[in-house]
Amino acid sequence: MADMSKITITFRKAPDYKIYPATGCWGGPTPNGEVLMNVVVDHASLPSYQTHTVSGETVNLAQAEETVSSGDGDKEILCGVLFTARDAVSVGDWLMKQGKLMLDKLGGQPQ
Repeated sequence: MADMSKITITFRKAPDYKIYPATGCWGGPTPNGEVLMNVVVDHASLPSYQTHTVSGETVNLAQAEETVSSGDGDKEILCGVLFTARDAVSVGDWLMKQGKLMLDKLGGQPQ
């Protein structure tokens, strides 16, 4: 019979593994009782479109006649993570612990 007093767990990265810079999260409970966390990054809005004047055969793309944006800022959704309620609480606790450890190392000052 196998010795069950120890187990070994290996870690692997998925082929599409990526690190995303995040400035926040957006989401909440789903109709199925799970918690959806969308990882977002905040940035200035990109223009929806620009209008440029054609002069002869040239266009000066550095000088727009009109720039239209949909808002002042965007929350770009990078990815979503779906948790059970229990796992969401566990991950939240882990994130709080890691954040507090890093703040302690930085002398209480966020970067």
